[in-house]
Amino acid sequence: MLPNPIPASAGAVSPQIFQRLDTGNVIPAAKAAESQTGTPCELLVGLDYVESSWSDSGSFISGRTIGTVETDVPSASACTSYGGTWNDNPGGCIFRTLEQTAIYAGDHIKDKVALISGQQRPPQNFNEMVGAMSYYNGGGNANCGKGVAYSGPCPPPDGIDDPYAMSHFDNNHTQMYLIFCSDFTRCDPPQRFQRDGAATAAKEFFTRPRT
Repeated sequence: MLPNPIPASAGAVSPQIFQRLDTGNVIPAAKAAESQTGTPCELLVGLDYVESSWSDSGSFISGRTIGTVETDVPSASACTSYGGTWNDNPGGCIFRTLEQTAIYAGDHIKDKVALISGQQRPPQNFNEMVGAMSYYNGGGNANCGKGVAYSGPCPPPDGIDDPYAMSHFDNNHTQMYLIFCSDFTRCDPPQRFQRDGAATAAKEFFTRPRT
């Protein structure tokens, strides 16, 4: 699903963070989720980088510590269908394993693909992947037309101007901004997004030399 040719990143995931990935449980959890949901392992690894910096204790869904309430899960039925336990106060789902959160994230990505393609399925190409990554985070940080120093395509395909997905992906995405600093709270002024985005982390994971 990556562009051909694959562009050089404007940033790079640090070797120390990759060591955490290589020695932890994120890749096995992402592979298990791919086998059950069809959402590619590389995509899930990219999402988890932004959410938890590849921490074994951080949920694929939100980066929250495994075993704490995930308020982003919408209902008790959605929670229990993935092996979670519903908590009525404050209202959310408690997952006990990293793999459970990865599987939930894999299916949730398919819901986001439906916003782009009209079909609930894994992404089939680069634009669907990036758009789904952006919508996974709400899509509110799109930089196009927001008065920030974004030099990429404008108007773009879904997600191409969202730092959550595309920060440092290539030379068009070297400088990107958060428009919302938290849910429903705008940054005043917009703040630089300093990290690599989910698509960038997925690309680095996919293309790095294997030993």
